[in-house]
Amino acid sequence: QGALVALSPQSREILALVGGYDYEESKFNRATQAKRQPGSALKPFLYALALAQQKVTAATIITDAPKIYVDPDTGERWQPNNSGNNFRGDISLRRCLRHSINTCSIELLENHVSINDFLELSTLLGLNTNETPFPRNLSIALGTPEITLAQLVNAFASFPANGVYQPLTLLNEVKSPLGQQLYAPQTRQVQVFGPQVAYIATDLLQDVVQNGTAQRAKSLGRPVAGKTGTTNEA
Repeated sequence: QGALVALSPQSREILALVGGYDYEESKFNRATQAKRQPGSALKPFLYALALAQQKVTAATIITDAPKIYVDPDTGERWQPNNSGNNFRGDISLRRCLRHSINTCSIELLENHVSINDFLELSTLLGLNTNETPFPRNLSIALGTPEITLAQLVNAFASFPANGVYQPLTLLNEVKSPLGQQLYAPQTRQVQVFGPQVAYIATDLLQDVVQNGTAQRAKSLGRPVAGKTGTTNEA
């Protein structure tokens, strides 16, 4: 089974939505109901936050090295690894996202932005909600919260929309047989981060496709910005 959400970044109107292979076989909508860990696909929002706060630039050097973290609430020790269990030393922020380096993301969350700020941004992007609450620990930098595909796609649409977020629109209007309007969506736009940040973040995500973990997307033969999103035991 799989799911797909395609939308217009400017209007947030859903253009196509697939929730599974066969509705008669399974009525569970994997696009809007299935809560899954986005994994590394959540990282671009953390990078955008650090850029928006002017804590880093795309050229900022971050050290990719093994490190043990201690949860201040539980005292548990945690040593995250990168895919392949290799470390690259001092590398640029651009290269961190290009190769989806886990240690860089945790470093950003711990020492450049704060968990509170990232939770606030995630709320503005419609990711951290009462239905899909984020945990309050460093693992959110690696995409451990559970969200729906529709939430994730809509949050990503804020990049090509110059940093503007607004809710998804499934219906434009409902009218009675006599033409009376019964329903119209009430949408509210929020400038989550500036156009400059959206531009830089999009450029970084294009680099992920051109030179990083998402190079298979180059087969589409058109400009693509994107991010891979694997989780444990993928």
